[in-house]
Amino acid sequence: MTGADSNNPERAPINLPQPVSQPLPARPATFAARAAAPPALARRPRHVGAWTDALLAGPWIVWSFLAVVFFFGWFVDFDDGPGFWIVMGVWIGSGLATLHPATEDLIARYVYRLRDLNNAEHNRIGLVWYNVCAAAGVNPSAFRIWICDADQITAPATSGHTIALTRWSLYTLDLPRLRAVLAHELAHHLGTTPRLSALVAWYAIPAQAAAVVIRRVWPVLRRHPVLLFAILAFWTMALAGLVLRGLVFGFSPMDFIWFTPLAAPFVLGIAGKAAERYADRQAADLGFGPELADVFQGWQTQAAHDQAVYKRARITSADPTVATRLRALEKHLGRGRTSLGTTPGRY
Repeated sequence: MTGADSNNPERAPINLPQPVSQPLPARPATFAARAAAPPALARRPRHVGAWTDALLAGPWIVWSFLAVVFFFGWFVDFDDGPGFWIVMGVWIGSGLATLHPATEDLIARYVYRLRDLNNAEHNRIGLVWYNVCAAAGVNPSAFRIWICDADQITAPATSGHTIALTRWSLYTLDLPRLRAVLAHELAHHLGTTPRLSALVAWYAIPAQAAAVVIRRVWPVLRRHPVLLFAILAFWTMALAGLVLRGLVFGFSPMDFIWFTPLAAPFVLGIAGKAAERYADRQAADLGFGPELADVFQGWQTQAAHDQAVYKRARITSADPTVATRLRALEKHLGRGRTSLGTTPGRY
């Protein structure tokens, strides 16, 4: 960097703030009157999140249905007898387990791979969480914060009453920016139905388990091209057989459903990116937009992770790149761009 660049505030590198050395006061025993929601939040349709959960529930339930049929089909005869209906009845009836609060804890620990707060982390968050809930007009005791051990800004969206916060955000950001990240995580749950999202997460467990198995097996197949070729040949012949049978006897819905998991990475990637940008906008409507933009700007400047090797991951990843989220957030905040392409502001 030249001397001129170092004197230019718009070109100078952004240094992320250091963690606060003094912990915040302990949270109050009760939550006082809820703060009035800002006009932008009050005008937002409260059913948008619920409709999103309902739409995303379809693919997950279909893929979990296929996983259950494929797994138990090795042990139960679905053609003769009531085996199919017994398996489906047990699987569907197991959704009643989500009515117990302990089920959400199990999903958080073993599905989302989260951990509970320790005493130091509880003191680190302190009143920050209560300030965010006051801005959103929700009761902070209605949610439980968990830690995602990841070096990322935001954690994956969770279900039910579970709020995930990344370890990086907790220990790196100062309090205003930590509030902005917590507002983003809370925004995933605003307008949603916790019971519905928890139920979807429960029914999605078979599909997620199948996805984990595929991710674990794929590196092994890449090291053994013969096995990879055999599996690809099997699915190619199966597809050709289904198409040939459909042309002769007619197609059935199951002929198409069995191959819908091939589109899962792209469908979930598009839905996940939209959900992250939506949560960014809602955090901005709560009044934390500038601080969240500062976090994205600092991460983008120092991490420099947006490179060509991530092109394929951008298509299938559920998280959009920081540069994409920053541009969308700046547009939502109404920040214009100069002729040089830089964004004026306090970066």
